[in-house]
Amino acid sequence: MQITLCKIIGLSGLAILFPACVNEDSSMQLSMPEQVGFLEIYEEPEAVPLNTLIEKLREKVRDKMPKRLRPGLSISETPPPYVACGQTVTIPGTHLCIFTTANGMNFALNRASQWVEAKELVDHRSLQLLNLRQNVQGHNLSGKDLRDFAAAYSTVKGGFDQEVPPLAQPERFDELGNSLGLERIFWSEYLQKKVGSVPNLYLLAVTLGSTEAINHEVLHALYYSNPKMQQLVTEFWLKDLTIAERRDIISDLSGIGAYDVAADDPEAPSYLLLQEFQAYVLMQRSEFAVERFDSMAKQYQSRLKLKLTSNGIQLPDTQGGQG
Repeated sequence: MQITLCKIIGLSGLAILFPACVNEDSSMQLSMPEQVGFLEIYEEPEAVPLNTLIEKLREKVRDKMPKRLRPGLSISETPPPYVACGQTVTIPGTHLCIFTTANGMNFALNRASQWVEAKELVDHRSLQLLNLRQNVQGHNLSGKDLRDFAAAYSTVKGGFDQEVPPLAQPERFDELGNSLGLERIFWSEYLQKKVGSVPNLYLLAVTLGSTEAINHEVLHALYYSNPKMQQLVTEFWLKDLTIAERRDIISDLSGIGAYDVAADDPEAPSYLLLQEFQAYVLMQRSEFAVERFDSMAKQYQSRLKLKLTSNGIQLPDTQGGQG
C-alpha cells in the first residue's frame, strides 16, 4: 500500500518540494507550479479482477469524501483532492484511478486528453481549462499518449506555462494555479512511474459514483488491448453500416466538440472514431448518456454486441455497485 501526500509551494517563482514529491528521473518532468496544489494518492498493492478493483477503490474514496458539501462550495473550501488507483488483471496493463471530485480529476488530466484528442496544448491558466473542469466525465490515455503529451509540452518555448495569456478573469488565477499543482503532483508521483515501468500502460480515470463513465472507459481499454475486437468493430463499420449511417455517427461524435473526427472518411475511419463509436454504443447507460448517443445505442448496440460476443469477445460488466 502506498499513500502519498504532497504539497508544492511557490515563492517568487522558486518551487519548493517536500521530500515525498522529489523524483530524480527528470526525463519526463513538467515545469513546476507557482501556486499551491495538493493531492493525496492511494495505490492498491496488487492487481485484482476489475470489479474487485472498482469496489476497493470506491471504498477508499468514499472514506475521504466530506460528510456534506454545501451548494456553491469553492475549490479553496473543499478538502484536498484524493485519488485511489490500482491495476486490474482483467485487462492487462490497465490502471484505474477514481478521484473524489471532477475538479481534481480534470485538473490532473484534461490537458493530456485535450492533446490526444485535439492535438491542442492548453495553458493551465486558460478559461477553456477552467470551464471544462466539471464537464468531462472520464479519461482514457495510453502510455504512448502520455509520453507524446510530455514530449509535445516540453518543446513549447522551454515551457508552456511561462507563456501567460491575457486573463479575462484575473481574480481566478489562484484557482487555475491549483490546477497546475494537481497536474504536476499526479505526474511526478504516479504517472511518471507507470509510464516508465508498464510497457502496455492504459490509464482510466473517473470520479466516485460514475458507474456509466467507468463502463465507457473500460470499453476503451478493452478495445485498445484487443486487436481482434478492433478488427471486428472495423468490419461492423464497413460491412454492417450504410454510408448514411456512418456519416450520421461522425456528425454525432464531432457535434459534441470533444472529438476531432469531422473530417473522417466514412470509408476509412480513424482509430479515434471507431474507439469512441464502440464505447458510446456498447456502454451501460443511464443519466450519463447524451441523448444522441442513446439513439445510436438503440440502433446498433444489439447488433454490435452479437458480432463481438459470437466471436469470443467478453464485454465488461461494471454495473454492479453504485458510488
